[in-house]
Amino acid sequence: MARKTVLKPDKNGNYCREIGYLYGQNGKQPRFNFGKNQDEAEKRQDRLLKLMSDIEVITDGKPIWSEFGLYAARLLAKGETRIPYCPQESELEDCVDTIEAVSRYVCLIREIQDIYPSLTIVASHPEMYEDGVFVNKYIVRQEVEKLQEVLQEENYLSATQRLPERIIRGTLYEAMDQYISKLKSRAVQQGRKPKPWDAKKVEIFERLKSHQSDIQLMNLDFDVVNDWIAYWRNSPMSKRGQPMAKATKKGHLSELREFLRWMDRSKVNEWKLPEGFSDLKWTPFENTNEPDAKKVKRFTIDQLVLLNKYATPKERLILLFGINCGFCPAEMGSLRLSHIYLRQPHPEAELVEWEASTDSFIRIRRPKTNIYGEYLLFEQTTKVF
Repeated sequence: MARKTVLKPDKNGNYCREIGYLYGQNGKQPRFNFGKNQDEAEKRQDRLLKLMSDIEVITDGKPIWSEFGLYAARLLAKGETRIPYCPQESELEDCVDTIEAVSRYVCLIREIQDIYPSLTIVASHPEMYEDGVFVNKYIVRQEVEKLQEVLQEENYLSATQRLPERIIRGTLYEAMDQYISKLKSRAVQQGRKPKPWDAKKVEIFERLKSHQSDIQLMNLDFDVVNDWIAYWRNSPMSKRGQPMAKATKKGHLSELREFLRWMDRSKVNEWKLPEGFSDLKWTPFENTNEPDAKKVKRFTIDQLVLLNKYATPKERLILLFGINCGFCPAEMGSLRLSHIYLRQPHPEAELVEWEASTDSFIRIRRPKTNIYGEYLLFEQTTKVF
């Protein structure tokens, strides 16, 4: 396996390196010139090493350049990031007509892209590729119509259901289960301990799933997505039997949008965002029966005094965190001793023009939004510490 090395300039100031071996030439290695700029040369070397990893997959671990791989490698060494693919005459010679040729051309490009996933393959003949895409869509649609007829005969689909643009294997529930697994393992993949909001995201998404019926992914088109969004923009009922608050709906819509974008990017299935997705409206509607902020019941000063009087030290600290800093459980759970400064000068006193030297305060980033904040502590909060 070829490894990254620190590049050094040759006598002409060029950063060069030999990578891989030429097929059938007794161990001869091709030499690649990455140019005279060291930073750019390092980037080009990285791209070549990723391409060599693709090569080793198809050669059982042997770093031997294929004809197309070597062609692409030389372009990468020159700084090209988009690799044009030009078919060989032998690859198209058995096509009976132009229609079959352009269709085959598209298939060849997709096959090459699958073999070399680290590359960005582009058509050397854009017009030919465009014609081929049109032909392929037509062929796929013909196959979908045939499949539709079979499914209708077996009573799998309604006769009035619109035909999908293309066949996509799998169901919505299967994709949602994969996304839930991704959410549950995200902390481990990022090399950190699970946080309260990790579990909260899973809870929100499982609720999204419970409010949505399962369908085939190939039927998840613009209209279905739009209806799904509209459902959460309105006032779905909570588990308490009350319409969800606007903030709650906003959180669910945010998670739904992230899921759809994940499906579009993911290699797990071939589903793509429908045309017009960027025009969809995501802002939740106001609830007509949502209580006015001025009418929400709040603790009185006397009630807070009573709670503080009979609270345990830990409960009193939690109470003061809420009153003093507006902390919820997520902020309290992520607080560390390094965030707390008791009776000492502010570390950035000159910058923020803070003259007091005996104040106490907390400096922390919000766990979910990563927004930085500083909180001057009451004397009561400082004494509890």
